[in-house]
Amino acid sequence: MSNYFTQLKLLFSRLMLVVFFFSLCRLGFYLHNQQFFSFSDLLECLYLFAAGIRFDLSAILYFNLLFVVLSLVPGKVQQRKGYQRLLKAIFVVVNFLIIGFNIVDFKFFEFESRRMTSDIFSPEFFSTDVGTILPQFLHDFWYLFLYAFFVLAALVKFYPKSCFNLNILKGRGFYWKSAACSVIVLAFVLFAARGGWQLKPLRVSHAARYTGAQNIPLVTNSAFTILKTIGKKKEKVLRFYSDEKLNSIYSPVKRMKNGEMNRKNVVLFIMESFSKEYIGKLSGKKSYTPFLDELIDKSMVFDHFYSNGKRSIESMPSILSSLPHLFKNAYIASPFSTNKIHSLAGELNKAGYETSIFHGGRNGTMGFDQFSSIAGFQQYVGLNEYGSKEGFDGKWGIFDHVFLPYFLQRTTAFQQPFFSCFYSLSSHHPYTIPEEFKGKFPKGELPIHESIGYADEALRRYFEQAGKEEWFNNTVFVITADHTAQAVSAESNTRVGMYEIPLIVYAPGDSTMIGRNATVSQQADIFPSILDYLNYSGEFISYGNSVFDAEMPHYAISYINGIYQLLIGEYAIWHSGEKVTAVYRPQEDPMLKTNLAGKVDLRAEEELFQAIIQSFQSRVAANNTCLENELVARQ
Repeated sequence: MSNYFTQLKLLFSRLMLVVFFFSLCRLGFYLHNQQFFSFSDLLECLYLFAAGIRFDLSAILYFNLLFVVLSLVPGKVQQRKGYQRLLKAIFVVVNFLIIGFNIVDFKFFEFESRRMTSDIFSPEFFSTDVGTILPQFLHDFWYLFLYAFFVLAALVKFYPKSCFNLNILKGRGFYWKSAACSVIVLAFVLFAARGGWQLKPLRVSHAARYTGAQNIPLVTNSAFTILKTIGKKKEKVLRFYSDEKLNSIYSPVKRMKNGEMNRKNVVLFIMESFSKEYIGKLSGKKSYTPFLDELIDKSMVFDHFYSNGKRSIESMPSILSSLPHLFKNAYIASPFSTNKIHSLAGELNKAGYETSIFHGGRNGTMGFDQFSSIAGFQQYVGLNEYGSKEGFDGKWGIFDHVFLPYFLQRTTAFQQPFFSCFYSLSSHHPYTIPEEFKGKFPKGELPIHESIGYADEALRRYFEQAGKEEWFNNTVFVITADHTAQAVSAESNTRVGMYEIPLIVYAPGDSTMIGRNATVSQQADIFPSILDYLNYSGEFISYGNSVFDAEMPHYAISYINGIYQLLIGEYAIWHSGEKVTAVYRPQEDPMLKTNLAGKVDLRAEEELFQAIIQSFQSRVAANNTCLENELVARQ
């Protein structure tokens, strides 16, 4: 077997040569783009370089899979010069290309503020614009060819050569032992290419575990970002207006200039699947939430509040960063997921808040932990951080009635002011109820109803205990949902009803925050609304507006199955991406039976609708959802 181990060592040394060049490219990438990155010290920089090797290995092993398989073939074929020449040719060509991607990004990154993705191979990329720009790019950055030539020469020169003992490769026993070892080695290679044991295969957003959004491109590499976006359809960016016309209709840039900041603590609850229909005080139907019904009488409640999406993965960007779901793919799972963005946590960090988010599910679920890091949360507390199986529901994570006291304990220890977000999970399918709570809540007409009652009781217990803390009266509690779930009533299953969720703002120390508000509002409004309530002063990009600002337009926007929907005033407007296809008055026509398209003059609303879509899609696609990036783009 000694010859076979020599074969394995040879494979390892060849792959390590590529790892070395990837690290060298990371250094070159940093030196060419220093202005985009920020470190506290040299140790942090070295840490990110080391973390990047994980992403390098994943890309290298995936792209070199054919080379690895051929290198593991047992038998005398490895001795043949022609076979070794074939291996060398594959190695040099493949790795020259993937290293070349990194070299091109030395300068390409300056233009898009993100690593290349697979759309560089799309017909749209090779448009007349690229044909015009490419010659100038080659002229201005000719030295990149020198780098590439150096890499090509080094790959050929330093490629480790074979040195097998021709007298050892004998016998059937050698062949079968070698074959068994090859299978084991190949399994290990695939495991390393996947990135480890985490819930999902390694993806771009996992880089957020090591650093903030600003430094993520340094941790990843261009071959990896291209690999992870292959097969994902490029999001089509709709364009209705010229840039000048667009800016005259709509701008997502918010400029808040308030007085002295009201430094209240903020606790945000995102309740899993809490449809408006389940809350009797909001829906007028049978209630499964007796505690929330009581709390509503002491809170500011928004009667026409809507989610921006229909899935949990779509809720976090909407609520925490005012990025509604307006593309086919969820933002967190898209090539844009590592864009630099504004967020509620990010702005409150600037104001000296301690920020955290708690979710009792497995780390990695729906990319929540990665997005939380990108959104600026200083702490993410999931199942790993909880560090115990106590209260585990057997499926998703920790039962709400167990994780909420833990949440309370941790937040009570925080320095004030703090902003903490709690994302519940017990009212998720399969709607498991802890043994001690079975039979205590109405079964209702749907399987989810009993779990809604249980989650509501868990909230009651939380507030009973939180009310004893000294920070309670200096806190604003915001309760909403990620999305709706199954509905009993027909109107809750319509295109409008399927987005109706609660927004309850409870400020025990503020008697002015009690009442009902009929303003049409959405998840994307939560971020600017909380900042407005706190008298925050600053500038940021948000596709929502403060519900407390009567001068701003108020609406709710969403996208599903190829149709955009805008709820504004008394109207629901549907748009295909080309034109308005339907207009309804939901309050008068809850089942949406009478299409008023062409019968009412909604030109201003349609202009706003189209401007919001274009602004969002173009900014997200250009990595321009942060004012800092906008300034760089202008320069």
